[in-house]
Amino acid sequence: MDGNFSVDLFWGGVGLAALVVVASLAVLSRRRRPALYVGFSDLDGLATEQRGIRERLAYLPRLGYLGSLVLLALSLLDPTYFREVRDEPPPKPKAAEERESEEAVSLPTEGIALYFVLDRSGSMREPVGTVGLKSVGGSRVVSRLDALKLLTAEFIRGNPASGLSGRSSDMIGLVGFARTAEVLSPLTLDHRAVLEKLAELSVVRYRPEDGTSIGYALYKTTSLIAATRHFATALIKEGRPSYDIKSASIVLVTDGIQSPNALDEGHPLRQIGVEEAAKSAKEYGIKVYIVNIEPIVRAPQYKLQRDELQRAAEMTGGKFYIADDAGATRKIYAEIDALERSLLPQDRSFFAKVRERVTHEERPASREAVFLSSYFVVAALVLILISSLLEATWLRRVP
Repeated sequence: MDGNFSVDLFWGGVGLAALVVVASLAVLSRRRRPALYVGFSDLDGLATEQRGIRERLAYLPRLGYLGSLVLLALSLLDPTYFREVRDEPPPKPKAAEERESEEAVSLPTEGIALYFVLDRSGSMREPVGTVGLKSVGGSRVVSRLDALKLLTAEFIRGNPASGLSGRSSDMIGLVGFARTAEVLSPLTLDHRAVLEKLAELSVVRYRPEDGTSIGYALYKTTSLIAATRHFATALIKEGRPSYDIKSASIVLVTDGIQSPNALDEGHPLRQIGVEEAAKSAKEYGIKVYIVNIEPIVRAPQYKLQRDELQRAAEMTGGKFYIADDAGATRKIYAEIDALERSLLPQDRSFFAKVRERVTHEERPASREAVFLSSYFVVAALVLILISSLLEATWLRRVP
């Protein structure tokens, strides 16, 4: 630790002058005292006594007073010691520390972007048996949407019992759709925020909001990924930190077929077909997985619509699934999770690199002032107290 001293020369000169004056007056007053003597012709007959320790130390009180004057004079110099200190980063708020202790979130700079596009049309209110889904009560009956929300949360958080390891290194987004598509959470590494929005997802309440615009939801989500990737690429080119999307996928879950609301007739985007939207996803290199949780889609009368969904998914490199129950949906999610895994290391996150750089780099130094005047004054008072006690007790002069 380096440092240096600083003093106030003006007050130092005043203090030293006062010290010289006091010392001179003390010497002069001592010299003015008349010397007492008795004349003897011979000193051999006088008995002399050896001086004791008190007589030899009788000067200590005077020395203490003089030392206190010196210390008081030095305090007038306003001595200041400057030392070099390193700037430390500000402490994290307690809430942030608690949040990090509750869940260890890895924040990488590159990986997979994954959007969940979930059907919230009126038919998702229908009950579904939760066979093989013990986490919601075993055989208890819940709505299709509730079961889907539970399975999607497992996909994001991870569930080893179901073969789901979680998506800690991937950006996750959430879109709910019926007549229109609503972005509930854009792509983010804050999975807690995504799960909170997922928990709030509900079925549409009014008929004008209802519909199953699969093509529109797919096209809008594709545009979101394309925009995110574009801005991320621009930031990376500028040398600014950003998440580099290595691959992107959409998992669209519905219980129906393409069926836009009649009120949107003639609307070019809300009436866009599933295959046309899938072509756009293919152009941007986005895989599409379509999961239909309505087994009736297997019926012959829905062959055309079923084939359309299958072609749309497969043209992007994805797959089309039909789930008979919640347990089958969980297995499908596990398969998608295995197909869409990031092979990139998860321990070289942007924030980890920042922490490492701040730890190893030299922090800027600043000067901290330590004022010493008070220490000199306290030392002077202690000397005066000790000198007074000695002079009044053990070294007291006997008249």
